[in-house]
Amino acid sequence: MFTQFDSELYSAIRGALLVVFLYHIIIYFQNRRKLYLYFSLYSLLLFIFFLRSLLVDDISTGVFSYLNYPLQYVTFATYIVFSRELLQTNVFLVKWDKWLSLAIKVLLVLSLTFVVINLVIDFKTQQAIYYYSLPFLFAFNFISYIKFFKIKGSHVRLFIGFSTIFYSLLIITYAGFFISGFKQFLESIKIDPMVFFFVGGVLKIVMIAAIIGFRIKELEENRIISEMELSKQIAETSELKMTALQSQMNPHFLFNSLNSINNFIIKSQVEKASDYITKFSKLIREILKNSSKNTISLAEELSNLKIYVLLENIRIDGGFAYNVEIDSSINPEIIKVPPLFLQPYVENAIWHGLTHIEGDKKIDLLISKSNELIKFEIIDNGIGYDRTKEQAEIKRDERVGFATKATDVRIRTLFKDKDTFINIEDISTKNVTGTKVTLMFPIVKMN
Repeated sequence: MFTQFDSELYSAIRGALLVVFLYHIIIYFQNRRKLYLYFSLYSLLLFIFFLRSLLVDDISTGVFSYLNYPLQYVTFATYIVFSRELLQTNVFLVKWDKWLSLAIKVLLVLSLTFVVINLVIDFKTQQAIYYYSLPFLFAFNFISYIKFFKIKGSHVRLFIGFSTIFYSLLIITYAGFFISGFKQFLESIKIDPMVFFFVGGVLKIVMIAAIIGFRIKELEENRIISEMELSKQIAETSELKMTALQSQMNPHFLFNSLNSINNFIIKSQVEKASDYITKFSKLIREILKNSSKNTISLAEELSNLKIYVLLENIRIDGGFAYNVEIDSSINPEIIKVPPLFLQPYVENAIWHGLTHIEGDKKIDLLISKSNELIKFEIIDNGIGYDRTKEQAEIKRDERVGFATKATDVRIRTLFKDKDTFINIEDISTKNVTGTKVTLMFPIVKMN
């Protein structure tokens, strides 16, 4: 059984090698991982080498006299190529990787040289050079495995372990051909030395296939971890971006408020200035409290907005009506929103809408749900958005423009630009004028 290489056992081994080759070459064409390509080529070369035992008894004549030893060199070279890819020596062992690259080139050159030697001189010269080169090959592999131990990972240990077993069995195979005492012993128990090579090759192929699967799984897990880390970094960057925008908005708002106090003082309106300062200080306290937060509850936002509206009502001659309507299905205490995100739009409505009309002035804030989105509508009866844009004043006052743009970016950043909608439209008709601002974004609840 162990000497008949045409038996079912060896036929099954050769068939398995062919299947391994076909399976991994198909996987390579599907995902283009070079690891599969090199492993499939290595399996194919082993299959061809094992097929030799079935086709010829004497390798010193015919086509195999030219192919036998060159084929083994090419197989060695392919295995080194595969090792470099599996262990990523170009990353973890940069200096030794250059030696591995050189070894591949030397083996390929030798494989071609052997064909020439057999053609020009004879088979025995080729055979003698091959056997004299084996100690160097084994020594190089031994040194390589010592180097490989520097690479972290259980797949490296498995690779070294089973490669060592394979080369040990390969040494036994050669010993069975050249050490007379051992050769006689194997003959007495009817075992061909090539059996050890077959066993080693099969073990190697099976275990390397397992190592590849293990390594691909490990790489996939690392990819997932890297993606999670990247998502975390993106989230942190977004938070920093929002904080930066918010820190720019707060001075803008403070400047406007202090300017209003200054106007009251200039006009000697002491009571208005005192009332304004009282409300202003309360609002400042809230702004400072929320300065390091990217989100607050909707209830807090509406409370702060109410104080702001009261402040502006003091400044506007005749004041204006401010009405808030909240859908009964919405609980403002548990919904998260960016701080001061409504204020810039209300400010626009007041100073670029209401101040340009006579009579009753009003602003309505309507809050409702639309599927899984929360919707804010700020409606004023000012001169209308189209006429506002025509005003030379708005071209000079860039602060409000910055605030609305910054709010737009903050909202889109917070929700990663998903399901966010911000729109400003003129709702003026023949009889009435006005502007409507609509903001929509996903409902996010407090933890």
